[in-house]
Amino acid sequence: MKRLVFLLFISALTAVFPSCETKYGSGKIITVQKSVPEFNAISISGNINAELRNGPQKVVIEADDNLMEFIRTDVEGNKLKISTEIKSLRDAHIRVYITAPGINRVSTSAGAELDLKDDLSSPERIQLVTSSAGEI
Repeated sequence: MKRLVFLLFISALTAVFPSCETKYGSGKIITVQKSVPEFNAISISGNINAELRNGPQKVVIEADDNLMEFIRTDVEGNKLKISTEIKSLRDAHIRVYITAPGINRVSTSAGAELDLKDDLSSPERIQLVTSSAGEI
């Protein structure tokens, strides 16, 4: 009986761990400009460093060429969501440059870092939220 439980446990681990694959950055940095719908809130999650400036809307991603396909930029409602599909990244360079007018909410989580490069001017109050080792 103990042996059966042990074998089931090992089988379960074998099934789970392949999904925990680690990706390594190649060191070859490329830049891609993303076309996204209008937004006034930003949420960044994962091993991402970002920079926010006030101005005409633009989103530019600078990352290792082999990791670019795993970086997601989606707008849901009025919120730009930036994240990575892979949770375990090593030697990764992921930098996102965001320029947008009238941002009223910014959140970071799971180790994401955001540098505010300009005064954010918005007719509303601006919310800054961080969690799970996020940094603004």
